[in-house]
Amino acid sequence: MLTDRAIAIIGILGLLVLASFLVAPQQKETTAVLFSDGTKITAEIADDDKEQELGLSNRDALDYNKGMLFVFDYENNWAFWMKDMRFPIDMIWLNTDGNIVYIQKNAQPCKEGCDSFVSNKPAKYVVEVNSGFADKHVLKIGDIVKIKFTPVEI
Repeated sequence: MLTDRAIAIIGILGLLVLASFLVAPQQKETTAVLFSDGTKITAEIADDDKEQELGLSNRDALDYNKGMLFVFDYENNWAFWMKDMRFPIDMIWLNTDGNIVYIQKNAQPCKEGCDSFVSNKPAKYVVEVNSGFADKHVLKIGDIVKIKFTPVEI
């Protein structure tokens, strides 16, 4: 038979375990993005308004072969800006079929009066990667990018 003290200790431990789940950061869903030259990146998914507004802002850097994949409900000429970014990036717009329709290279961080970067053709996805990625992998309009929508390890 458990004593009152043992029951109290078990209860406290249970509350601590529950609290750790509530305050622990949850791993963001990720996906694999495969470029036509065979390069694969792991990308965090931004598929709601809050995640898309925040994007990669307020981060100090982006690890090598990592990125962020913006997923929209439909194709449109989606606009992006670099407000509160701390490092330059390349942005790659993709249509529903995964074809690159626009590339913005070396977009620079800004604090105020930020320019918007907009695809000249409708896109359903935008991939953000470190600046220089598009040149290093010789990406061009029309290249096909494959997106694997299953969780992958970060």
